[in-house]
Amino acid sequence: MTDVVRAALEEVREQARALREQWGAEEQASGAEAAVAIIERRVREAHLESLSLEDASVESGYCADHLGRLVRDGTIPNAGEPYSPRIRRCDLPRKPGFNAGDVGSSTTRLGFKEQIARSIAESNTGESDG
Repeated sequence: MTDVVRAALEEVREQARALREQWGAEEQASGAEAAVAIIERRVREAHLESLSLEDASVESGYCADHLGRLVRDGTIPNAGEPYSPRIRRCDLPRKPGFNAGDVGSSTTRLGFKEQIARSIAESNTGESDG
């Protein structure tokens, strides 16, 4: 769960407390707390969801073959079967600079290419940094 979501849920909890304590609005406070519980449960379920290597590839920025190697060598736990590996979303590595929400966006591809070029140009060693 991101810090932004966590902070928003805490804010709703605080508002529910205020409704209950300042206004005696028990039903409204209980409704807000129930909504927070639903959101937390859904985020937790998504966090633990197991993904195929192809789906994991889309979310992580790494190719399915690389993710498969990470599972085979034990770097990432296999949430599936030996010949049908899956990766839990919470175990998924994220490629630096990759934003899964921008998959297929030409600006993302261009931005990533610019990032690579910048890292090469600004390299202190003149050798490969990665």
